[in-house]
Amino acid sequence: MSSPTTPSISTAIEQLRAEIIAPDWQLSPQRLTRLKAALFKLDSFFTNRSHALTLLKMAISVVGHLEQHGNQVNAVDFLKEDLAHIVSLYEDDEYDPVKEKETADRAHKRFLRLNIYLAEDPLASASKVQDAAKLLDALETLVTETAHLPDLLKLSGPLSPDDRNRAASLLGKISAAINITWAHLPPASN
Repeated sequence: MSSPTTPSISTAIEQLRAEIIAPDWQLSPQRLTRLKAALFKLDSFFTNRSHALTLLKMAISVVGHLEQHGNQVNAVDFLKEDLAHIVSLYEDDEYDPVKEKETADRAHKRFLRLNIYLAEDPLASASKVQDAAKLLDALETLVTETAHLPDLLKLSGPLSPDDRNRAASLLGKISAAINITWAHLPPASN
């Protein structure tokens, strides 16, 4: 089931179409966030198409630039054109690598004139964010599943000395794993 931050591919395309035809060229932070989520979602559709991924990376870089520096007519103009190319590639009945390369090359020349830096690999960083979210979901599931253990231990009766040692060892390992995980969490971004 998709959440608002991870739209389905068809919903992502609809989001791009809406931005292409939107008469208001002042992209609010909310619209930029939705647009970025849509672009990240399309990464999975274009996985094996390097030139389409280049178009996505440029669009993501422009969205990031707009988030940091506010609306700029040239950047928004490029973004709308780039989004149109992405939608067109999605809708094409046949994959034409030559046409796709030519489109990406033309767009890249125009992108360079904007003097916006291409993010190193915004799609890879999105993957890391998704992996981190999966890790947190797994931790949350683990906490939920183990929350009932104290009550379960009360019901089981007294533990033998060996079982107490084993429980202490397991709890120590869990505590160490939590501490190591906490120490390796990246700092919060502002």
